Amino acid sequence: GCGPCLGIARAGLHKLLVQQASGLHVRFGVTVQALRQHEDHVSVELSDGGKEAYDFIVGADGIRSSVRRLEFGHSEPSFRGEAGWRFTVRRPAGLDDWTALRGRGSAFLMLPISEDWAYCYADQSSDRAATDSAQGGVERLREHFADYARPVCEVLARLGPADPIHFSAIEEVSRQCFGLGRVVLIGDAAHAMSPNMACGAAMAFEDALVLAEIV
Repeated sequence: GCGPCLGIARAGLHKLLVQQASGLHVRFGVTVQALRQHEDHVSVELSDGGKEAYDFIVGADGIRSSVRRLEFGHSEPSFRGEAGWRFTVRRPAGLDDWTALRGRGSAFLMLPISEDWAYCYADQSSDRAATDSAQGGVERLREHFADYARPVCEVLARLGPADPIHFSAIEEVSRQCFGLGRVVLIGDAAHAMSPNMACGAAMAFEDALVLAEIV
């Protein structure tokens, strides 16, 4: 009763967002360095040296949000006891829907994102946050998931040393307050979750819709 599970590549999502924002003043490669709230506006200092004044600030800047840090103080994400790999591969035959396999202390998820490509997410329990980049290499990934059923072995066999794999500790952000005055947080900046259900973008969309209705 909640509709289909859909996947899209990050680059495709960015393209759609930029298209929808055409006609707005968008700047790339600029970050927020300082915030100061006033009665009727928020003063912002930017990384390019610029200073701006805005009616309202929406921090939609991810799990390590600079807006959250600047306005709400120290709030580092907390480690969830898992390390994860994320990558895309040629879509294996028979992969038509969201698919997850479970092992002892590990999981492997696959989701079609186009006719030819699939997104993969794999995680494994860990007693400390992953900091060694060598842990995220393709050989270590194959080693950890060697006993998984098809098509995991075929998927991992296609990966080469040069293929991009994102490897990191699995973390979350849990806050009781999402807004203060003229500054509000949405998406992973407000409540990043362990990504086992791939809900980061979906939560950000829902937050944005609710915030738009409120504003």
